[in-house]
Amino acid sequence: MFYSRFFFLALFLVGCAGAENFLPLQKQTQKQKIVIVVFENATEEPLLGLQVSSLFKETFVRRGIRVVSDLGEADFVLSGKIVKFEQVFMSLNAQGQASESRVTISLEYTLQGKETLKDRLSASADYFNSSNPAQDKIAQDRAIREAFLRLAEKVAHDIAPFLETSL
Repeated sequence: MFYSRFFFLALFLVGCAGAENFLPLQKQTQKQKIVIVVFENATEEPLLGLQVSSLFKETFVRRGIRVVSDLGEADFVLSGKIVKFEQVFMSLNAQGQASESRVTISLEYTLQGKETLKDRLSASADYFNSSNPAQDKIAQDRAIREAFLRLAEKVAHDIAPFLETSL
């Protein structure tokens, strides 16, 4: 008796699992493909273009956006330019050395496809300075990564409506 109830319950649940594919009123969407071109670096800080492009790809994939590497496959092309890299000392210690800094990064991006979207965004991140140059560089790199991740999240949010089409 118990096994027959369990069997019918399992059969019911399996049947209901696919029901959403047969509902006529449900709107289904298909995500289009995007290619991310290496961003141009108009600043004096080296390698920012490669770093921002890879972080954008990482963020987009994590958010479920279909990223491809072939321009021929893509429905949209995302390109951009890093226009500002600024490091500002926020506070000084008792010896007059910087103890906290802020990195600010600005970029312009263009999404080309059926429609064209252009925007300019900025993001910043703070970090604590160290008397050890290696530790200071590591902290600065983390702040740069954090600022780029904020920019990538903003861009992914802004372009998401353009990447979905109704079936």
